[in-house]
Amino acid sequence: TKLFVIFPFEVEFFKGNNFDVEYYGNPLLDEIQDYRKTQDKEIFLKENSLGDKPIVALLPGSRVQEIKNILSIQMSLVEKFPDFDFVIAGLDTYNEAFYRKYMQDTDAKIVFNKIYSLLNVSYCAVVCSGTATLETALFNVPEVVCYKGNPISFAIGKMLVNLQFISLVNIILNRKVVVELLQKDWNKQSLEKEFRKIAYDKKYRTEMEMNYSNLQTILGSAGASKKIAKRIYEIISK
Repeated sequence: TKLFVIFPFEVEFFKGNNFDVEYYGNPLLDEIQDYRKTQDKEIFLKENSLGDKPIVALLPGSRVQEIKNILSIQMSLVEKFPDFDFVIAGLDTYNEAFYRKYMQDTDAKIVFNKIYSLLNVSYCAVVCSGTATLETALFNVPEVVCYKGNPISFAIGKMLVNLQFISLVNIILNRKVVVELLQKDWNKQSLEKEFRKIAYDKKYRTEMEMNYSNLQTILGSAGASKKIAKRIYEIISK
């Protein structure tokens, strides 16, 4: 049985469990490459009345409990840092009223189903752990990663999955490149401290961007989907 994986670190794991495994790249690279062919920054900025200030992307996750735990803390930045436009990456699974419940009457904007367009114009980001952390890095946007879930479920998850990190960026690079504010560490004070670094510390931002470049090198080039399809055809044609 042939197994095709989408992350480089999976190769060693599955080979160690006697799988015949191959890696040809990550499909996200294809998606982002396709997006870049069609994107238009100026149209997006104009449609959403943005562009006067640096933009901070807020990605609070996709599940109700994630958004509830993440968004209210993210909103603590809005009044403290008036020199930025804070924009929430909304999903049309929920309506605007749902997000407003956790926005504490701030003037942050919500943009629905435009995550790539938002990341493409963002100066920095605060991102709930998940695939979005990798997407943010592939758009070269300095980020803080966050997560807060059920304490028991989180503890069990850490026991079952023996990983030092939770964000894909750190897992792939096998070291801490982006700060992870998890569980009790996800609070207003810690967020403000880390936000100041990604927003104002030029050396810190540059170092993170250099690590993002290494990340792209490890992931490889775009074209994974076509390469895998070609390989499957070769196998079944034998």
